[in-house]
Amino acid sequence: MNDSRRYAVAAGILLLVADVAGVLNVALSHVLRDSPDFIGRVPDHSTELGLAALFVFVMGAAGAGVSVALYPVLRQLNPALAIGAVVFRTAEGVIWMACAGILMSIVALGQRALGAADPAWYGNAARLLLDGLDQIKLAGLLVFSLGALCYYYALFRSQVLPRWLSGLGLLGTALWMGGVAWAMVAHSQDYSQFVAPLGLQELVFAFWLIFRGFNAPKLATAPNSTTSPARAAA
Repeated sequence: MNDSRRYAVAAGILLLVADVAGVLNVALSHVLRDSPDFIGRVPDHSTELGLAALFVFVMGAAGAGVSVALYPVLRQLNPALAIGAVVFRTAEGVIWMACAGILMSIVALGQRALGAADPAWYGNAARLLLDGLDQIKLAGLLVFSLGALCYYYALFRSQVLPRWLSGLGLLGTALWMGGVAWAMVAHSQDYSQFVAPLGLQELVFAFWLIFRGFNAPKLATAPNSTTSPARAAA
């Protein structure tokens, strides 16, 4: 297995880890959305919320890892876009880690509210944190789309992946960016219909990287390639 194949497999696995962790985070943090007065329920669901925080942390780390794994290949295609992908997806990872900290802070407030003289104060503080979490998540989704745009554009131009796959990535990213930008302006959290297409495309992208990898002849003839055609085809 040559280096570019290893990078493809690593990126594909990290994509799957990030997607699965994101889905688990949403599933486990549902208690925060089920009731307007959620603070009283938080202590009974502290384990689920702790796991949700862990999964959002994993999602951030794995998402940043995708751009790092792709970097050696993207650098051969377009060095500027390769750096952009790493910068944006690393920034996204930092945002998700901040979200994990906010989730754990909400859990702490829920536990402090038990037996407190003024539990409403803790509930109001937790609600403010939850509202802030929603806005930070939108920023994370927007920064993710900028990183994705960098590598999908580089892959589309170079044709080291099938153009239909990278093209769907570009279309999905455009829809994602538009939906998230609209949600930020409209102060809405109803944007799932905009992000779902790219989520599905990412699954196909991940499995393609794992089982097929990059087009070795195209990669060997990339403008900044230092790999000989014979070695790339090995």
